[in-house]
Amino acid sequence: MENDQSTNQNQTRTFTQDEVNRFLADEKRAWQAREAELKAKANKLDQYEAQTKTEIQKAQEAAAKEAAARSAAEAGRDAPRLELRRA
Repeated sequence: MENDQSTNQNQTRTFTQDEVNRFLADEKRAWQAREAELKAKANKLDQYEAQTKTEIQKAQEAAAKEAAARSAAEAGRDAPRLELRRA
């Protein structure tokens, strides 16, 4: 009787080709679902980065305009004044 139990425990189950095909199909569907989810997240990230980049670019452009205006104002104050004399 002990010998029968140990024999049953040592036996491995064999699967039919249909079962193996089903296992593989299930696994493939799961990977495809994960892939679709990751692609959607990647698209959202790309959109967010594009929006953020636009905001950063706007801020950089505004800062550049401000710096140019400040430089022009300072240049106007520091520029030597020329006087015209009539002969």
